[in-house]
Amino acid sequence: GIAMADQGKGFGEQLFARLQGKGLSRSQIYKALALQRLNEEVMELGAQGLIPEPAMLEISKIASSARQKQLAEIAVERQLPSNWIKELVRLIRNAEKASSDKEANKYWDFFFEVKDLLEREGPTKELLERVKNFTPDRLAAEAESGDRQVVGYRKLTLDSGKGLDVGTS
Repeated sequence: GIAMADQGKGFGEQLFARLQGKGLSRSQIYKALALQRLNEEVMELGAQGLIPEPAMLEISKIASSARQKQLAEIAVERQLPSNWIKELVRLIRNAEKASSDKEANKYWDFFFEVKDLLEREGPTKELLERVKNFTPDRLAAEAESGDRQVVGYRKLTLDSGKGLDVGTS
């Protein structure tokens, strides 16, 4: 059972108290706890050396396993530096923690816009600045200012074998 002294302490604190004499530092314990939250496939990418440990610790902050995997794949494909991963994690976490579906959708819309731009143009300084400065209100302001435009899908040049999933919001 848990000792009376442990009650009221967080799990990490309890674990630290028990492992203190075993030569593990507090940061090693917290790192192990963080890495346990990672999707198995993301862990595998880290084990192969495709994602550095600091990036894996950032990715572990994302609640959804599927989103962790999605970001990890983008990070590997685009060879994103740590500062990019940190900003994209922040964007995803804001979407996960959004107070309404409407707000969450603004974050997700922007995330997928960034993902597309990364595929087309790579990780540019300008795009990173947009990610750092993004707020759900900014998306509406950009739309109103005319910087963004809605294009009918018939005007898009789609590669064969790729298309639009009408069921996707």
